[in-house]
Amino acid sequence: MTILQYLSAFRLFGGDVLVLGLAVTIAVSVLKKTALKNAPKKLFVFLPFALGTIVFAAFRCLAELSAAPLTSDLAATFEGGFACGCAATLYYVVYEQFLRVKQSAAGNAENAAAAAENTGSAENAPTDGARSAEETVRTLLKTFVSAETAEEAAKALSDGYKAMTKEAFGAFVSETIARFAPALGDEARSAAATMVENVFGDKAKAA
Repeated sequence: MTILQYLSAFRLFGGDVLVLGLAVTIAVSVLKKTALKNAPKKLFVFLPFALGTIVFAAFRCLAELSAAPLTSDLAATFEGGFACGCAATLYYVVYEQFLRVKQSAAGNAENAAAAAENTGSAENAPTDGARSAEETVRTLLKTFVSAETAEEAAKALSDGYKAMTKEAFGAFVSETIARFAPALGDEARSAAATMVENVFGDKAKAA
């Protein structure tokens, strides 16, 4: 996805969600560098949504001076929390892919040097990265669909990742999410597709 596509996705959210999502992004970044420095990377796939729900619930309680967001309006609170998590994830992806230019360039130089020294390992890395990403995506998709459907979708996405270019894979992810999770709304589908692309991208870099 291009930066314009990511920025366009922000239009799905209201102003309150965008502000709260930014706060969640900052909180996750701080936790990632401090208290959760050694935590498994999979945790950071779900952490924005957990924090987003907590932050959104607190915001609604304060705004309404009522406990309704935690009782009768609990469904709306979870929906708003999910939206905050989606916004936070988009903020993070935009930062990682488009703003950390210098760090990424340095990392790519190091990876190129390592690849030159160990060609055999470099050839196996994309497959290993895709396999690891498939496991993470399977777990992620279980929050939207059944375990069986999540496994099937994750396998299709992994196969597509290994066979397609980055541009073609972006469109394939959106089509696959829509096919396996037709009940998702546009906002949730866009967020799920963004997270899936992010997971495969992160695994490829790690490999």
